[in-house]
Amino acid sequence: MPRDTDLRSPSAEEEPPELALASDDAAVPVLDASGASPVVAFDAEAYVDVGAKKKKPLLLWVSAGWLGVVVAAAILAPFLPLHDPNRSDFTAVGATPNADYWLGTDAVGRDILSRAIFGARISLVVGLASVLLGMAVGGLLGLIAGYLKGRVEAAIMVVTDA
Repeated sequence: MPRDTDLRSPSAEEEPPELALASDDAAVPVLDASGASPVVAFDAEAYVDVGAKKKKPLLLWVSAGWLGVVVAAAILAPFLPLHDPNRSDFTAVGATPNADYWLGTDAVGRDILSRAIFGARISLVVGLASVLLGMAVGGLLGLIAGYLKGRVEAAIMVVTDA
């Protein structure tokens, strides 16, 4: 009985492993050094366990869920029952978290939760705008460099790599 590390093809009485071939070119017969018997070289990553299920890590789903909550709260901020983020309540200056102010108030009496949610709107707009601007400028420079080539391409590459 051959060991798992043996690369020779199985004999007639041996059972092949129960693995599904992921691609047609994963197993390629190759002659050994003497040229006498064929040796089957295969890519172990091309075989997949048929019964294996891919699971996403819990941290990925928790992070994606939290990001979704923050984005939804930022988008729906005007429609949520929040305090005015700029209105001061001088009776609750520096209040700790309570039923009225879930995250408390600042030194001027403004609700910290509503200020954070309305601030997230600005942060999301700035983040999205910077990505879109970078894509537009980078795409335009890439198109110019690819179309004109030569010295223009070299100049663009020097400027962008700096």
